[in-house]
Amino acid sequence: MGEYPITLEHFELYKKYTYEWLDIFKLNDYKIFFEQRETDDEYGWVTWECEERMACFGIAEEVDLEPTDEFIDEIAFHETFELILGELRLTAERRYAEEREIKTAVHSIIRRMENTVFKKYRGK
Repeated sequence: MGEYPITLEHFELYKKYTYEWLDIFKLNDYKIFFEQRETDDEYGWVTWECEERMACFGIAEEVDLEPTDEFIDEIAFHETFELILGELRLTAERRYAEEREIKTAVHSIIRRMENTVFKKYRGK
């Protein structure tokens, strides 16, 4: 994908940041795996099985931007948020999703944000 290799040090940093974001967003009920592979158009990705509570986070072997700590952290944040939205995405993509199922998934995300972001910045 690019001219900058993601080294083992970068990969370990990605894992560290991902675990931090998972902890911040209280996603501690997932069994987490990591992988690294060649890709043409992604910096990172996450695949998941919501019912089994398993997720696999990945990062590219090469990127087209310098892999600074901040860049690696942003990839970890982005993919963690993809996981947060995963249940909503799966519900919404089902052909016959019922309104209450979508409402439940939306409120699950809102509660997670209330229990993490809101409490950190506005909680008493």
